[in-house]
Amino acid sequence: MSGRIGVRRGESEDHRSITSLISKSGGSSKYRKRYGAFGVNLLEGYLSVVAYDLENENELLGFCALSDSPKGTFTETWLSDVNESTESGIVYRTGNTLWMEFLVVDQPQANPVLEKLMMTVFNTMPEVEFIMVCLPAKEPPVDELADLYRDIFAGQDPRTMPGGKNPERVMCCERELLIPTLAVREACVEDHDDLVPIFDQQSEVLSDTYGDFFLAELIEAQDELNHAIVGLSGHSAVGLMSVSTDVEVGLLQSCFQLDQYDFLVKIPEGWVKPETTVEAITPANNGTNEAEFRELSPHLIVMGGPASNKKAHCEKLCERYGAVYVSSGELLRRAAEEGTEVGLGAKIYLDAQQLVPDNLVVDLVVERLSAPDCQEQGWILDGFPRNGEQADALSLSGFDVDAVVVLDIPDADATFRLVNQRVDPETGILYNLETNPPSDPAVAGRLVQRSEDSEEAVAAKIGLHLANLESVKEYFDPAVGEGDGDEEEEVNSEEAVPWLNIAVDREAPMAEVFMDMKEGLDQYIIPPNFGEGAAGGMDEGENQLAGMPPNAFAITLFCLDGFFQSRAMDFLPQAFERFPDLDYCVLTVPATTPETSLVRHFTAAVPRPGTTFSHALYVMHRDSLLAPVHLKVSRFLRPQHGASLDRLLDSMSKESGDSIDSAVRATETDDETPLEENPNCVSFVATIGNQVVGVVSLDRKVTSTERLAWCKANMALDEYLDTDKHRTRNQAMLLALAMNPVFMPQARFLLKETMRLFDKSVIYYEAAPDTYVPRVILQHLVPVKPRKRESLAPGQKEIYPFSDHAAPGATGVTLHFLSKRLLSEPKIVVNTRIVVVGASATAAAFLEQLLFTPYIQFSSVTLVSPGGLPKPPPDLKDLLDGSETKAATPLTSIDEDMPTQLYLDSLGLGHRIRCLETRLVDIDRESKALELPDNAVLPYDVLVLTDTLMDSTANMLTEGLDEGEVQQEGLARTVNGDVVRGYASLSTPQLNKVVKTCMGELGETDPVVVYGSTLDALAVVTGLLDMGVNSSCITLVRPGWGPNYANGASLGDAKVDDMLDAALAEAGVDCYSDLTLVGVDGEEGVLTTAVFTKEADSPGAEPETVSMACRMLLSSHAPDIRPTLFTALNSSGLVYDGRLVVGLDMQTSDPAIFAGGDLTKFSRRQRRAMYHNYYNAASVGKHLATCVLEAVDPLATAIAMPPSLPAPMVGDDGRERVGAGGESKAGAEGEGAIDVA
Repeated sequence: MSGRIGVRRGESEDHRSITSLISKSGGSSKYRKRYGAFGVNLLEGYLSVVAYDLENENELLGFCALSDSPKGTFTETWLSDVNESTESGIVYRTGNTLWMEFLVVDQPQANPVLEKLMMTVFNTMPEVEFIMVCLPAKEPPVDELADLYRDIFAGQDPRTMPGGKNPERVMCCERELLIPTLAVREACVEDHDDLVPIFDQQSEVLSDTYGDFFLAELIEAQDELNHAIVGLSGHSAVGLMSVSTDVEVGLLQSCFQLDQYDFLVKIPEGWVKPETTVEAITPANNGTNEAEFRELSPHLIVMGGPASNKKAHCEKLCERYGAVYVSSGELLRRAAEEGTEVGLGAKIYLDAQQLVPDNLVVDLVVERLSAPDCQEQGWILDGFPRNGEQADALSLSGFDVDAVVVLDIPDADATFRLVNQRVDPETGILYNLETNPPSDPAVAGRLVQRSEDSEEAVAAKIGLHLANLESVKEYFDPAVGEGDGDEEEEVNSEEAVPWLNIAVDREAPMAEVFMDMKEGLDQYIIPPNFGEGAAGGMDEGENQLAGMPPNAFAITLFCLDGFFQSRAMDFLPQAFERFPDLDYCVLTVPATTPETSLVRHFTAAVPRPGTTFSHALYVMHRDSLLAPVHLKVSRFLRPQHGASLDRLLDSMSKESGDSIDSAVRATETDDETPLEENPNCVSFVATIGNQVVGVVSLDRKVTSTERLAWCKANMALDEYLDTDKHRTRNQAMLLALAMNPVFMPQARFLLKETMRLFDKSVIYYEAAPDTYVPRVILQHLVPVKPRKRESLAPGQKEIYPFSDHAAPGATGVTLHFLSKRLLSEPKIVVNTRIVVVGASATAAAFLEQLLFTPYIQFSSVTLVSPGGLPKPPPDLKDLLDGSETKAATPLTSIDEDMPTQLYLDSLGLGHRIRCLETRLVDIDRESKALELPDNAVLPYDVLVLTDTLMDSTANMLTEGLDEGEVQQEGLARTVNGDVVRGYASLSTPQLNKVVKTCMGELGETDPVVVYGSTLDALAVVTGLLDMGVNSSCITLVRPGWGPNYANGASLGDAKVDDMLDAALAEAGVDCYSDLTLVGVDGEEGVLTTAVFTKEADSPGAEPETVSMACRMLLSSHAPDIRPTLFTALNSSGLVYDGRLVVGLDMQTSDPAIFAGGDLTKFSRRQRRAMYHNYYNAASVGKHLATCVLEAVDPLATAIAMPPSLPAPMVGDDGRERVGAGGESKAGAEGEGAIDVA
C-alpha cells in the first residue's frame, strides 16, 4: 500500500483538500478536541507535509504540521521537565526535537501513511531525532499513533506541561525506530558482496564525482595513510567511506582562500597569518586585471620631437596607470591666464614666443607634483625637464623618476608631416597635402601654411629637441655618451634611470607605438609578482606555508544506500578517529555535482579569484562534531559573552568586525527588557562551552507598519510571502549575522533558535547595492525582487516613494527575508560555473530570473562585460556644466526592455555575481574555457551568450585596433591607416566617457557629424544640443534614405519622417541623405574629416566622393554582431547563419552553450527563423533562464516546448515584429504598421 504514497511539503493551495480530508476522517470537532484550535496558518508554520496518492496527486491521504517548539514560549522549561522526569538516558534538545501540532490521515491507510510522513520528516531533517505530540489526557488514545509513538511518561500519571492548562499525554516517535543509526567500523573483504549492488546502482554518479575506482582494491589497500570504513545496518554493509592523507594541500592553498582554516596546515606557534580580506567580494581575472595597473603610481617623463603625437601618448599612459598628466606648457599658460605671480612673469616670455626661464618653470612643476593627486596617483611629465638643469632641480626637490620615454621620430618623417600641413583660415581645420588633402577645390584654394610649419621653423624645432634630449640624457645616465639612437632600449647602469627609445615612423599606427611603449615600461615599473593574487596565486606571507606539515585528510570516495542517506553524518566521527592528529577533513566534488547529504555537514571554501580548479572544495573541522550536542543559543550578555565575542570579531576583517560590534552594542540598550515583553532590539550568541561561535542582532522597531507598507510598495514581497498572515510584532530586521567558519553549517540553527526565542515569524535584511553582504546571508535568506512601479501622471503623488525610507543618496536597496516556514527548507547550493557574456537587457532579465530562484543559491555566476553590470543608458549629468538645471537626457534612445537604474541596483547583482569588466577573445569548447585579454582563461560549465549588437560602422572604422582602447579613448583608423581620436560608436559601453573626452578637445565652432538612421542617432542629436553644442555645428547624415530608399521612410513611416525633418530644421541642424560613410581622415592623431560616397543619379556612373569637415564623429547604423565575438563563434565551430542559431531550448549546437537576445535566432527547422532582436528582450531573457535552470537545477523538470513559433508581425518597412498575440497584421494603407516587441 505504501508504494502508492507520495509525500511533499504542504502548500497554501492544499487547504481545501485538507479540509475535505478532515471532514472524511471524523470532522473538525474531533481534531479540535485533540489538537486545539487550528486553521490555514498551519501551512505557514515551521514544517508541513502532505501525503498523496501517486496515481491521483489531488487526492490527499494525510497532513502533518510540525513546530520547533511546544505550544507557548516555555520550550527550555518544557524540555528540562521531560529530561528530568525520564530515566531512559535520552536527552531531548531544541536541536533534535520537533513537536507535531496537527495530524490527519486517511483512516483506511492510517499506518502506512503516517509511517511515510514520519520517514520523510526524518530524511528531510537529519538532525531531528524525536517528534513529540501532546494529547489531552481526557481524550481516548489515537489509534494511528500506536505503532510509531510511545508514551514517554508510561506508568506515570498524565501531567500538565509548562505552558499547558490541562493534563496531557506526551507521545514520542524516535527516528531510530524508522531509520536506525549506522554502526561504523573498518571495512573488510567480507563487506564486498554487500556493497557491490549499492555501488552498481550509483556507479555513474560515483565515477563522475570521485573518478575511477575499484572497490576491492580500496578495501584491500588500507594502511596507516589510507582507510576504508563501512556503515552497518544490522550485519549488512550499506555504505562505505574511503579516507586518505594523500592531500595536495599546496594546490588547494593556491586555488582557495583557506586562511580561515589555518591553510589546512599545522601553524607553528608565533607565526602571524598574512592579512587577508576573505569576506570581500572582489572582481577577479585570471591574470592581471587592467584596473590593477592604475594602482602603480608611476613617475614618468615623456619626451618627443615635433609631430610625434607626444600628448596623445601621455594621455593614454595616464589612462593605463591612473597617473596625473602634467604638461609644463599647459601649467605656464594656465598660470598666465590666472594672473599668478609666476604666471605674470612667464607671460612676458610666452607673448614674445621665447623659452620661459628655468626658475619659473621649475617652481610651477614642483608645486603641481606636490599636489595630493600627484602624490597618490603618480605623474607623467610632458615638456619638462628640457635640460639637465631642470632635471637636477626636479631631483633636488625630492622627486624620483621611474623611467624616461623618448618618442623617436626620424627627422625626415617629422618634416614630412609638418611641412605639408595646411590650415583652412575659415574653419581652422588642419589638412595635409599628402595624406589628407581637402576634397573641395574651394577649400583647397584658400589653404595657408602656418609660419611654424615652414621648413626653417621645423628644422629649428628638431634641432632644439635634439639638444634638450642630449642634455637630459646625460643627466640621468652620465655613462651614456654619443650612443646609437636607433637602439630601442638603453639602460647602461643599475643607478641610471631606465631610458626607453620608442620608434615612431610615418607608417606606424598610433596603437602599435603605444603597445611598444607599454611593453617597455611594464618591465621597469611593475614590481615582481604583481597580479599573482588575481591569478589564483598566494602572497609572500602565504608562501611560507610550503614547509608546514599538512593538517587535513580527504574523503576520496563515499557511497551510501539511498534509504540511509540521512545517516551520512554517522561516518564522520569514525573518519576523524582514523587520523587523531589531523583537524580538518576535506572533500572535493565536481562543480556540476549536486550537493549530497554528506556535503551539507561541510563548509564550502571560497575560490581564489581567477582559479581554474574544476572542483568545489568543502572543509570540516573536527570541532564541528560537537555542535549537535553542545551548540546552544542564548541572549547576548556582555559580562558573560563579551570577551569571547571580541575574539570572534578579531578573526574577521576589521570593517566587518567593527560593523557587527556596532550592531551588537546598539541592541544592548534593551538588555533589561525580558524577551517575553518583546524588546525593540536584541542580540543572540551561539556558544559551545564558553566559546562564542556565532552572533546575530535584530531590531523589531525598524519593521513598523509604515516601513513594512513601504517594503511591499517598493519590493515584490507578496510574490514570496503572505505578509497578512504575520503580525507586525512578530517581524524584525536583521542587523548583523556572523558565524565562525568552522561552524558555518550551524548558521541555520542559530537563525531558527533566534526566531524562536524572540518569537519572530519573519526576519528581513536590507543592504545598499554597493555594500558587502555576508555569504551566510546569501546562503540562508531569500532575495526579494524590486517592484516595477507604474509611471505617474502629471500631478499624481506616489504612494510610499522610494526616498521615504532609503538612505540619503541611495541608488537602490536590496531586501532579503527568512520566514519560519523556510527555516525547514534549506536552499540547494548549485556550484555549476555559469558564465554570462554581455550586459544587455536580455542578460539583465536572465540574471534576475536565474538568481531569484528562491530555493537555489548559485555560488559561481560570472558576468563578462566591458561595461560592467547591466545598466540603462547614462544621462548627461556628468557631461553638463554643474550649473545646468535643464533635465538631463541620455545620449542614446531608451531601451524599454532595460530596467531602470533604481530597479537594477535593487536587484543587488553585485552581491550575487562576479563581474569582469573585460571582453571575450575566444571560446575553447573542448576545455570549456573562455580566453580573455592578456591570455587570461575563464573556465565554465555553462556558457550563456547575451551580448548586444553593435554599430557596424565601428567594425569598419576600428578594424585591427584594440577594442578596449577604442571604447576608452574614441579611436578610429583613417583611410591611410593612421589612428586618430574623435570617434565614438553609440553602442560603446563607456559612451559618456568617450564623448566627454572628445568634447574636451572641441572648439566652439568645431563640426560634429552624427551618422545613422536609427533612433540612437536622433537621440544623440538631442543630447548634443542639451550639452550646449551649437546646432550650426551639428550635421546629421542618414544613409539609405531619399529617392533611392526602397520604402521612402527611414523610420518606417513617411509622416513621422516629415515631422522629424521639420523638428531638425527648426533646431537648425543640417541634414544629409543618401550618403554612405566610407572612412575618416585626420592629422596628428586628431580626426578632421569624414569621407562619404553618394550614388550617381545615372546608372553605371561612379559614386561621388563627399568629404565633410568633422572634428567628432558619432555613429549608429546597421547594428551587427561584435567582430571579436563573431571571430570567437566562428573559430569555435558554433552554427552561425546571419545570427547565432539556437533551438527552442536556447541551446546552440554545443549543449553547454546557451544564447539569447539580439545576436540569436531560431533554427531554420522552425517555421520562421526570426532574429531575436524582434522579440521582447525581457521575455527572451526569462525563457533563457528557464532553459538554463532545467540544465543545472537538480529538481528541474522538463520544459514543455511549443511545437513551432508564433507568426511574426510584418510592417510596411518589410521588417518582422512579434507582438503578444503572435498573429500577422497588415499595416494601414500608406503607413507602416509596426508592433514594437
